[in-house]
Amino acid sequence: MIPVILTILKVIGFLLLGLLGLVLLLLLIVLLVPVGYRGRGTFFREKTEESGKSPKPKGSVLVSWFLQLIALDICYEDGLSWELRIFGRRIKGSKPRKKRRPKQEDTAAEASVEEPQSLPEEEGKEQEAAVYQEPEKVPEEASEENLPESEETPAVLPAETGEQKPVKVPLSERIEALWEKIWNLPDVLDEKIEDISEKISELYGRYEEISGILTDEENHRLLGLCLRQLKKLLLHIWPRRADGRFRFGFDDPAVTGNILAGLAMIRPVTRGHLDVTPEFDREVIDADGSFSGRVRLGTVLVIVLRLFFNKKFRYWFKKIVLGG
Repeated sequence: MIPVILTILKVIGFLLLGLLGLVLLLLLIVLLVPVGYRGRGTFFREKTEESGKSPKPKGSVLVSWFLQLIALDICYEDGLSWELRIFGRRIKGSKPRKKRRPKQEDTAAEASVEEPQSLPEEEGKEQEAAVYQEPEKVPEEASEENLPESEETPAVLPAETGEQKPVKVPLSERIEALWEKIWNLPDVLDEKIEDISEKISELYGRYEEISGILTDEENHRLLGLCLRQLKKLLLHIWPRRADGRFRFGFDDPAVTGNILAGLAMIRPVTRGHLDVTPEFDREVIDADGSFSGRVRLGTVLVIVLRLFFNKKFRYWFKKIVLGG
């Protein structure tokens, strides 16, 4: 009996270990497999005698995870559209579905079906319309003449028309109202002065609180920690690859030259990934660019946990975000 119980417990233990290993494997996949993204955009405008249409930018962004097991496709062309796919199948989105071409057999079968005859019904409706005649309407003038003379419309009084004559206020009442305002003026001024003094004291208290926050060393260290983690986060989610092409020109060649000089200043930042071509003889703007990158959820989680392990950060998070 005891060996059987031990065997059952051993099987249950192996099953629990297998489930735990499966959960850990899924957790590692979610944290370590990055979310990839890539996008592309174009814009073209050229001023000619025949160009009357406004330029329309185009762009698309694809966000996918685990070899496009889950993919979100966002496209902008004459309007914004999106589509969510799981295992390659459309789940939800605003993009129109692709219609399948009907088979030739189905079209031939539909063409062979004859429409039902509806002539007898139409003939019956025409006969009913011929038999039915609308009753003659009694003229309104005749009906009004047959009314007795005693039933006359009542005369409209001037009060019912909504026109009221302006009422003149006596001079004594106006003088009395002015005297009351002058008599109550000191009380009103006292209330205004009290409100202003309360606002000034409130602002002074806030000033002292803000100055204490800014001069606190722990807050200085927290600010440095937040800036470092924010820099790491931006470097992580920044596109790993970006290429672009920009061709431009204006009516005035001097403007084109000035813009080219400004773009030359950012060339060390682009590191040769942006191809700039000026056009001095025509007005044109032609831009085309693409980018791609990845975001690993595990790295983002580590950055967030570093912040939440700080006691001062938790204090300000509860106070500002949660309102505690």
